[in-house]
Amino acid sequence: MPRVWWEPWLVYRKPFDNRLRDNLAEWETGGLRRESKERPFTDLLEDGKTPKQEKKIVQEANPNEENAHPNLKPQYLMRELCHASLPLQTGTILDPFMGSGATIAGAESLGYDAVGIEIDETFYEMAQNAIPRLTEVSTPVEEREDLEDIQPDTASLDDYT
Repeated sequence: MPRVWWEPWLVYRKPFDNRLRDNLAEWETGGLRRESKERPFTDLLEDGKTPKQEKKIVQEANPNEENAHPNLKPQYLMRELCHASLPLQTGTILDPFMGSGATIAGAESLGYDAVGIEIDETFYEMAQNAIPRLTEVSTPVEEREDLEDIQPDTASLDDYT
């Protein structure tokens, strides 16, 4: 979990019968994407602060510092998480607490469908303005080989490495 605010992040999965491969074939979900056969998704991602460029984008989206979002997540982290959570590169990312829009921007930058919900009008407007610019930020995630196009009829995580 990110250390800035010790914010818990949870991945929920309904229990399934048989193998992960069978669940992916039927429901297109159920597991986290591997980066490669040698290295599955780990519980430790590269540590680092949100780059100043990304903070500036969100600040410009809402110049009133009193209403600034307190915990902007870096695009590198959000893209890693979005990519891992859609192992077949299909489906929709849901962010029920959208805040500044970092998750939605991460998903959209990878070409994934995403839906964000935000009750705070200030954060909603901030996200609306920031998401298009955050999607343009370049990270090492886009350069990885496991982001290549996939075959839609494949049903095993090994086929996506």
